[in-house]
Amino acid sequence: MCRPAAVRILMQHEKHQQALDRANRYLRHDAENGDLLNLRATCLGELGKPKKALADLERILKLTPESPLANNNLGYQLADAGLQLDRAERMIRLALSRAAQLGTTRGSLAYLDSLGWVLYKQGKLHRAAKVFLEVVQRGRRDDYKHPVMFDHAGDVLYRLGWTQRASGFWAEAVELAKSRKWDSREVNQIRTRTSGKITAARTGKPAEVAPLGKDMKPQGK
Repeated sequence: MCRPAAVRILMQHEKHQQALDRANRYLRHDAENGDLLNLRATCLGELGKPKKALADLERILKLTPESPLANNNLGYQLADAGLQLDRAERMIRLALSRAAQLGTTRGSLAYLDSLGWVLYKQGKLHRAAKVFLEVVQRGRRDDYKHPVMFDHAGDVLYRLGWTQRASGFWAEAVELAKSRKWDSREVNQIRTRTSGKITAARTGKPAEVAPLGKDMKPQGK
């Protein structure tokens, strides 16, 4: 338990290279430690090494194929990269099913965000919007509001032409990002880029929202 905690402390201080070095050292003696592999994958993602991060997440899934966290983490990263979207959706739905069985409310909300994101990447915009409206509603109700969820919701609604609502979600994402002490790569991107999306939308210019998956096009309902 102490080893993952030591890596987390470095990550919380945004010392991701040091955290990665520490995780690598620990994993030489404990190669199948899922917590350490997951932390290393996060560090690799933060350092801009997504392929290596995906390799670690694949290893974790092999070690714990029924784990909701393992399925969600890999499914989300594949979706975000626009890769293996059908597989990503299956894994995220499995994570949601297992989380419901285990009664993990907050975890299931993050997994629901992942589901909305993979639907978005598949071009299933109306279905994605329905998911994200539920995510936002539940997040507000349960006081579990994450900036990435609101940023995702804004991108989906913008693509559907609901510009004013999209701008509202983006504005909320920026405020939530500013209030966070521990910055992830995604949260930092919201701080630096999402205000530009709001400005573009309000001035009638194209907003730079997240791309769909490779060769994916917007679909009907």
